[in-house]
Amino acid sequence: MHGDKSLRFPIDFYTGMEKLQVISYDHMEYPLLSSSPQCTTNLRVLNLHQCSFDFSYIGNLLNLEVFSFANSGIELLPSMIGKLKKLRLLDLSECRGLCIDNGVLKYLAKLEELYMRVADKHRKAIIFTSDNCDEMAERSKTLSTLEFEFFENNAQPKNILFDNLKRFKISVGCYLNEDYSKSMHAYENTLQLVTSKTELLESRVNKLFEKTEVLSLSVGDIYDFSDYLEVKSSNLSKSYSLYNLRVLVVSKCTELRYLFTISIANTLSKLELLQVYDCTNMEEVIHIEGRGEVTITLPKLKSLSFCGLPKLLGLCRNVNIIDLPLLMELKLARIPRFKSSLLTEEEICVQTQILSKEDMSRINDSISDVVFPSFLIHSFHNLYTLELSRYEGVEVVFEIESPRSREVITTKDNQRLFPYLEDLDIRHMKRMSHVWKCNWNRFFILQEQQIESTFHNLATICMDCCESVKYLFSPLMAKLLFNLKEVMIRDCDDIEEVVSNRNDEDEERTIFTSTSTHTSITLFPHLDSLTVARLKRLKCIGGGDANNGNNEISLNNTITTTTFHDQFKFSEAGGVPWSLCEYSRKISISRCHALSSVIPWYAAGQVHSFKS
Repeated sequence: MHGDKSLRFPIDFYTGMEKLQVISYDHMEYPLLSSSPQCTTNLRVLNLHQCSFDFSYIGNLLNLEVFSFANSGIELLPSMIGKLKKLRLLDLSECRGLCIDNGVLKYLAKLEELYMRVADKHRKAIIFTSDNCDEMAERSKTLSTLEFEFFENNAQPKNILFDNLKRFKISVGCYLNEDYSKSMHAYENTLQLVTSKTELLESRVNKLFEKTEVLSLSVGDIYDFSDYLEVKSSNLSKSYSLYNLRVLVVSKCTELRYLFTISIANTLSKLELLQVYDCTNMEEVIHIEGRGEVTITLPKLKSLSFCGLPKLLGLCRNVNIIDLPLLMELKLARIPRFKSSLLTEEEICVQTQILSKEDMSRINDSISDVVFPSFLIHSFHNLYTLELSRYEGVEVVFEIESPRSREVITTKDNQRLFPYLEDLDIRHMKRMSHVWKCNWNRFFILQEQQIESTFHNLATICMDCCESVKYLFSPLMAKLLFNLKEVMIRDCDDIEEVVSNRNDEDEERTIFTSTSTHTSITLFPHLDSLTVARLKRLKCIGGGDANNGNNEISLNNTITTTTFHDQFKFSEAGGVPWSLCEYSRKISISRCHALSSVIPWYAAGQVHSFKS
């Protein structure tokens, strides 16, 4: 029952309810509990969620099996709770600052499930006396489910028996944080460990690794992760105890030089999310001794994030192929020594099924400058979010053509390039000169017959503090971005145009050819928002000629002249130069002092959806 906190019940409310077995109140200030012997005898489940109540009746519920008063704000769990000898489940979640009378846990001999987490750093943990700790250690022998935070209380994990646990959410040295475990799964076994290697071994909590689905690990003095994993051997192979992991977050393990051996990595068949950050000595994620014909496959990995790894060189050295078939989200930040994309030079050199001989001769010279070199483009087919930040040394994000042969990369097995990519976020990339690098004229000729284009689903582009970029994309590239909804560019000191054809050979000829074969080309029809801020060299949004803004309507309402040739060039070319403004509902421009105009005079009447 969920009702008004001040709701009152008649005294005879429970008359005729002698067979009542379940009572549940939610957000009730005065929930009525029956003192009738018949009701108290048959009651099996009592849930008092966020309620204020009197414990005087509770000791009479001798057959009670499930008792929850989560979030109820009680300050003391009285000794009479120990009378509930048939209790199998006790939920004290979010009862912050709760004190427990001695003897309560001792007498709950049939208790199987215990929930005691607070999960909020701004709240007080449940307080344990030394007697409480001893009783908790004894009770852990029978528990099958435990939710508990060994943090800011006297409870020690080394005294707890974890062997019989089937379901658990346990933290050591921190409050539980469930941000990582949001999924379609009803319940996920979770461990969050901020501890030392000595405490990790003494507590034996690592015995739970084989049952763990979400693991967050921060052990500053750990040297080799495999030393803390149980190994089960069979006649055919060894099985390490991480095979049930769906989420793995590793942080501040300052002594780790690598995370996994190849043997462990190939058992992570269920892993969907991997985050590694602030491990200052990590050089590679997966380690293998020597060289060999080795393939690493993480078949279900969807999200990969590296941040604050100053010595990281790559995912794995001395390996043939790293296969991430379902990768959808990639975040890279503050990894200055990281080689191109996800692979090191050693890995690149054995990718013979992808590289041509011409590619091989120059690949080592250019590879560290490119996030996604041409030969790796198709490895990220399912990527939908890309975040790059402080990825030092990178000059190009997407290389759509071979650096040696200038061959344009289009399809492979009828797969488009990045067909699912929706969000692109690039920040603090000081050397980056191009987001996309390609001869777009040749690219469009090759993919002219394709129904769905490359980057077709890209909806959001954010570029912030990229000091070497002079423009975002070319007019031809713009034709691919049919679903683009938001563009935000800030603090990019060298940018002069948002759309520019300065590096597209035969741009004008190709545009006219395109317009002759297609009666109507609509660019950016779904663009809702355009934001440019603090771009001190920005001369025009549309482009065409970064040195001439006289074709456009002045911001101070002064209309200047233009030649017929220029007017024809801008208008007949499908509206490319100003089309970022054509469908935008909101345009925000601030502190762009070199910008003199936004919309060309001949197109002023064609702005469709502008609101602000």
